[in-house]
Amino acid sequence: MKKGELQRAKIIDIAIGQIAEKGIAATSFQKIADTLGISQSGVFHYFKNKTELFLGVLESILERRTELINQLITPTDDSIGRIRKHCQASLTWLIDRPSEAKIILYLYQQSSTNSVVLPFGEKVILNGRNRLEDLIVEGQAEGSISPKVDAKLWGRLLHEFLTGSLMQTICLYENSLLPKEVQEFDIRLNELLDCLKA
Repeated sequence: MKKGELQRAKIIDIAIGQIAEKGIAATSFQKIADTLGISQSGVFHYFKNKTELFLGVLESILERRTELINQLITPTDDSIGRIRKHCQASLTWLIDRPSEAKIILYLYQQSSTNSVVLPFGEKVILNGRNRLEDLIVEGQAEGSISPKVDAKLWGRLLHEFLTGSLMQTICLYENSLLPKEVQEFDIRLNELLDCLKA
């Protein structure tokens, strides 16, 4: 990683903590600069305003989450296994990185009030749905998912289940998720996946 990329990544890591704790409005470029031991203009060099910073943070978070999902899915997994791991990886990410998960929740709130953030929020939702839809279509081609399943509808349904589960977990369980809740998540997920099987 080049020096500029490294500095940008450090700014994002510090901003994640601030945004998760206080929201973007209360995030301080000066505090970020002080933490890094640089001038405030050094932060502005990478991000011209808080919206740019927020979008940079979101891109970084989503890249990390995608990497985690891709690490868990193996070429030997069948289609149902890939969908299961996709969903379980999202829960694992939430447990391991609660600050990042809170920022995604904050993204949805900001998308309803900030026209600059709205396209990014729409993109996140549609990418999530499309990824699950693609996994369903792959499963239908493999023969493990029923051809009668409406891939678009079920991609949306699974995405809404996943998003709702993550939002509830963030709101209800602070920074630790009890084994019972993880088990209940898996039970509900398996019930949904059973509906897909050929």
